[in-house]
Amino acid sequence: MLKKSLLSILYIFILSAIQLSAEIIDIDKAVEASKKSGKTPLVYLHKTGCPYCERLEEFTLDDEDVDQYIKENFKFIIINVSHKEDVVIYDKERTSAKEFAENIGYNFYPSVLFFSNSGELDHGSIGYIEEKDFLAILKYMKTGAFKTMSIDEYKKKTGFIEENSGELIDKRQKL
Repeated sequence: MLKKSLLSILYIFILSAIQLSAEIIDIDKAVEASKKSGKTPLVYLHKTGCPYCERLEEFTLDDEDVDQYIKENFKFIIINVSHKEDVVIYDKERTSAKEFAENIGYNFYPSVLFFSNSGELDHGSIGYIEEKDFLAILKYMKTGAFKTMSIDEYKKKTGFIEENSGELIDKRQKL
């Protein structure tokens, strides 16, 4: 009987420790806060052990210009879908991080998601993105250009790429 009681106490302790380590990621609150701050909610979905995620973090997100632009203009929310105990609140629904990614249609990693101040998903990008391209996407979203043109049109209009005989040429590759 004493052994059973000790096991019950140990079980309760372990469950409590797991719940204490669980993170609650409230996208609804971030959306509400964005209305006051003017910063757009930006969600970064990644997975432990994902080489493309690690590369995005090491090179793109650590880039000084990218980091600065995110801090000034976005409410940056990081979600690791590998953390099974984490809870994501979005559109008043509580799900696991992985379920959130699946429900929103972005269960490939890394993914970056931009939400409007009303909580709608405005834009998402999947996979590794180089620094300059990521900065172009950030500006494309922040300026609202995504409402009237494609990302390629935006890059062309802003001089990031130019058209040459019907092909888009990345100016960074030009010799």
